[in-house]
Amino acid sequence: MNKRVFLSYSSHDAAAAMEVCSALEAAGITCWIAPRDIPGGADYGDIIDKAIIGCGAFVVIFSAHSNASQWVRGEVNLAFTENKPIVPYRLDDAPLTGAMRLILNQMHWLDARNDSNCKELAATVKRMLNTAGTTSATNNTNPTAQPTTSTPNMNVVTERRKGLRISLWILATLIVVGLFGAGFWLSQRSKEVKPKEPSVAVVDSVAVAQTKADSVAQTKADSLAQAEKALEAERQKRKEAERAEKERIRKAKLAEERATRERDSLQRVLQDRERAATERKRIQRELDSLERVRIEQELIAKQTAERLAREKAERQAAEKAERERQERLAREKQEQERLAREKAKREAAEKAKAEEAAHKIYKVGDLYCDKAGRKGIVFRIDATGEHGTIISLEEPANNMEWVVLAEQEAYVAIKASSRSNGASNQQQAMMQSQYASHYPAFVWCMTRKGGEWYMPAIEELELFVMDNSLLSTVNDALKKNGGVPLSNKGYWSSSEVSSRKACSIFLNKNTGNYSSVDGKWTRNSVRAVYRF
Repeated sequence: MNKRVFLSYSSHDAAAAMEVCSALEAAGITCWIAPRDIPGGADYGDIIDKAIIGCGAFVVIFSAHSNASQWVRGEVNLAFTENKPIVPYRLDDAPLTGAMRLILNQMHWLDARNDSNCKELAATVKRMLNTAGTTSATNNTNPTAQPTTSTPNMNVVTERRKGLRISLWILATLIVVGLFGAGFWLSQRSKEVKPKEPSVAVVDSVAVAQTKADSVAQTKADSLAQAEKALEAERQKRKEAERAEKERIRKAKLAEERATRERDSLQRVLQDRERAATERKRIQRELDSLERVRIEQELIAKQTAERLAREKAERQAAEKAERERQERLAREKQEQERLAREKAKREAAEKAKAEEAAHKIYKVGDLYCDKAGRKGIVFRIDATGEHGTIISLEEPANNMEWVVLAEQEAYVAIKASSRSNGASNQQQAMMQSQYASHYPAFVWCMTRKGGEWYMPAIEELELFVMDNSLLSTVNDALKKNGGVPLSNKGYWSSSEVSSRKACSIFLNKNTGNYSSVDGKWTRNSVRAVYRF
């Protein structure tokens, strides 16, 4: 007989399960517990199935976690199917549900919270292991004996017949004794008479007496014969009655035996039916349990597949995001290197430009060109005429946003708040980590030929709003030099109002020219300017 106890528990209760295992083994009880007793590389299901079938007792460490555990329910169901002694050991007050309630509801529970060092559990398990597999002995020495039926009436008749038989024997004995006594008396009387010749009278008297005695003897003999005949007849009747009674008893016994056999047969049939019904119920319970397990396994498999698919998608998305981040960093690094090169070129060009244009005088509407390739129309000059600001001959084919954001990205203020210094605002935009991809208007201005172009501040653009003659002069010069005139549309400035809005101007010959504040997601046109 196997003296090993199987411990069933949820992985959430692993610490408590190991404490129970240690306490039982300290009490001299051999325990089987997963994963400790599962060999490396073995199949969990096969090993656990063999361990439950081969155990002497089954302890389920019950809690809210084990009540919801598919594995624990399967192990309890297998132990119940294999008729193993089951000991529920409660850790908390979680209610029984489903298959656990069906199997464990009628069993005696032990409470771990009231069982110091698992002493009560160890005693219960030892008792189960010591009594498991024994069969009860019976003291019945004649198991095949049939129940007897008492016959009180027959006993009474038998007693009466015994009394009658004794009475008849006593009567016959008295008659015989009487006859012998009479004969003895007559013989003694005959001896006392002297042997002399009797007289005739005496002889006659003796003859008469002898005749009377013979008559009495004959009468007694006839009575005795009649009594013998009566006794013989009574014996015959008694034998017939006894034979009849024996036959009746035999038939009654046969009938009783037949009835007993029929009753036993009927009882066996009823027991077989009850066992068959119980077996059908057990099989149905097992089928229902297996169906529930199958459904749960399918659900777990589906959930696992969905989880793996989600994890794969998340992993792929993370890998893609990491690649994009690396590419973006590479582009930003290239852009920074390019900007550094361009800055160096601009510095050299500015130095050459300063030397070249040190004494040249400009006026509004003039075409400005330098060796770096910058070309534009002068729209503002200082008092000397040697320095001023030009506007680019071209503008982008399509309108663009002040800033472009990806999904879930929030608008932020980049501190491009100057209303008069567009170059300062341009530098603030270029300091942003995602400048190249998120600020298309600034990028377009900066990438003009020769470098150092920038998106004008609002006060620089408002010169065209406040002075129609300036707008006409600049547009005529643009047309003359093959540029694109400032048309009836909105133009972005680099001046930021808030994290979500920036300043712009709108030129319209019908409604008039005016400045405005638009959301950064609005699509407007852009012009680049350059200070010489």
